[in-house]
Amino acid sequence: MAATMTWDVADLAYYPAHDGKNNVVFEVPWICSGTEEKDDKTYSSSARGTTMIEYDKDASFTAFDDLTKDQILGWIWKTDSDPDGDMNKVTKADVEANVQASVDEHITPTSLSGAPASW
Repeated sequence: MAATMTWDVADLAYYPAHDGKNNVVFEVPWICSGTEEKDDKTYSSSARGTTMIEYDKDASFTAFDDLTKDQILGWIWKTDSDPDGDMNKVTKADVEANVQASVDEHITPTSLSGAPASW
């Protein structure tokens, strides 16, 4: 079974005024959380990051209060049309694979730590 993945964005960082526009987003903090149920237990893990947004004065502009979560997630996820050198965006599948691997490790640990009960 696979974990259920949820992507969220937190408080956006934005310039109050930039190049004649108001509330221009320049930084997106994000979190990808994965949760899986097994044997009546819930296992979870997450990955966090921050993506810097490059302002393009020639691109269409959406007013801050009209931004949607899906639109903002589209800014942070790398697509096939993004330049190969764009290291700023994340590959959604890679982040989710890392979160899934962490959830799997919680479910079936490959190593443990602790002290003997006699201590």
